[in-house]
Amino acid sequence: MSRRKRLTPQELERLCSYATPAGRCPYSRVTLTRDGNRYPSRFCKLHCCKKIDTNNAACLNMRTNNKGYCQQHLLCQGMMNDGRCNNYIKNYDPKEFRFCSQYHNCIQQGCANQRNHPNGTDYRYCPDHRCDHQDCVNPKSPPSSFCAAHTCAAPSCLARCPGATGDAHDPSRHCDRHRMCATAGCRRFAHVNEHGVPSAHCGEHHCRFEQQPPCNNGRVAGTEGTCVTHTCEDRGCGRVKTAHMADAGGAAGRYCKRHECDREGCWERRWLGNWCVRHTCARRDCEREGGIGDYCDRHRICGTPGCERFRHFDGENVRDTCEERELFPSPFTSVFW
Repeated sequence: MSRRKRLTPQELERLCSYATPAGRCPYSRVTLTRDGNRYPSRFCKLHCCKKIDTNNAACLNMRTNNKGYCQQHLLCQGMMNDGRCNNYIKNYDPKEFRFCSQYHNCIQQGCANQRNHPNGTDYRYCPDHRCDHQDCVNPKSPPSSFCAAHTCAAPSCLARCPGATGDAHDPSRHCDRHRMCATAGCRRFAHVNEHGVPSAHCGEHHCRFEQQPPCNNGRVAGTEGTCVTHTCEDRGCGRVKTAHMADAGGAAGRYCKRHECDREGCWERRWLGNWCVRHTCARRDCEREGGIGDYCDRHRICGTPGCERFRHFDGENVRDTCEERELFPSPFTSVFW
């Protein structure tokens, strides 16, 4: 029986490092190449992991599958529960993928990027393939940056729209430029104000009350083109409410110009004349504006202390005292009263 040849240390150094109780692998070590660079491996072509690590060295581990990779390089590189994911890389192919198909690899066909998981929510797609609309989990619909539901339904338009289910005439299926009127059965484009802000309704149906941002309610029949919120509260009146605080974007009062008190800043309903109960002269049946002491200029109390008569007036000229004081100005006449 012939004796096995004893190998020199140099010959052993060139042999594959894989060994079993039955003996050492007889094949020579291989050298991996990438981009013209050479990376010596510890194993032969049957046992080496084909992965070249980030430190520009051949992997030191032995392959564990028929694709030629070790256990370490077959595991997903994603993180899960504050640790590395225990799933295997998609298709068990580290040459093409780095993440598992169950949780980390983008589900777009052929994509090897990592999918998003903001706040633990699985978005299924990577940023390159997920719709750019906030919180949408659907894929982009090329050439748009948004999915089909969030891409304007107007022909050749790729702009974002709010998105909705249903037919393409739904108002939310169009961008600001092509938005359709929200009134049932209307196919007109939405009205755009002078600031370039679109309404939810067309020019025939949008509330014409001027404010920023514009009112998105529809007009009500029997009004001057306003919604319920911006129509005068006086029963039977269909006029537009008075607009206040224009510098702050505009705010509606309670009544129209015809029914609102003329006092600046007052939103109450008129009473007898042009003013509300609070701002109308306290003299019975007088329709003039109340002033000092709740009376108008004509009905202010006599300036003489202790006298409660109204001041005397001649046309628009209002005296400081009552008629009696005008006729009997002497203080001694008070003894006869």
